[in-house]
Amino acid sequence: MTITLYDCSTAPSPRRARILLAEKGVAHDTVQIDLRSGEQLGDAYRAINPQCTVPALRTDEGAVLTDNAAITAGLELGRSAALAILVGIVCLLIGTILGIVACPVIKRIWTPSWAIFSGGWVLLMLSFFYWLVEIAGQRKIVFPLVVVGMNSIFIYVMHNLCAGWISQQLSKHGMAALFATAWGPVIEKCSVLAVLWFMCFWLYRQRAFLRI
Repeated sequence: MTITLYDCSTAPSPRRARILLAEKGVAHDTVQIDLRSGEQLGDAYRAINPQCTVPALRTDEGAVLTDNAAITAGLELGRSAALAILVGIVCLLIGTILGIVACPVIKRIWTPSWAIFSGGWVLLMLSFFYWLVEIAGQRKIVFPLVVVGMNSIFIYVMHNLCAGWISQQLSKHGMAALFATAWGPVIEKCSVLAVLWFMCFWLYRQRAFLRI
């Protein structure tokens, strides 16, 4: 899918987007929207941009950026995300090589090779979630992470203080058999995490956020 700019040559607003695309050297198609005839209010354009405004930019991933600020951020962050992917892959390779020839990749004692290796995974995960949320527009998928992020201090403290107690209570109330299976440790950790998440969700609904 090619990049497409929905433009109106007689309107002042799209001029900034045109200049930005020219400065960045971004190859794109242009579709003129006739504002005088009200084409922006038609069903065809409304399906592309529900805000019925110009400019709008459809990226090669299919996402639609609907104003100059979003177009600027999308182009800049898109390049940053590509750089993060490249650096992440390089860190994974360097960390792996160091783990073989210099020092093992050990998380518990944070060896240099582990720091570089894990940094590579962090950059790749950051790039993936940027693509998922900002480019693909799948914000609902990451809502559970938003709930945790808004009260990250709370869930960290509660896990350290209450994880054992929560596990005991779950075991007492019917989950002991599941915890005793081969997958018991995984089920137990996920169950405790679910309880903590619902506590964060309750706080989120109450607009109560722990800050320092």
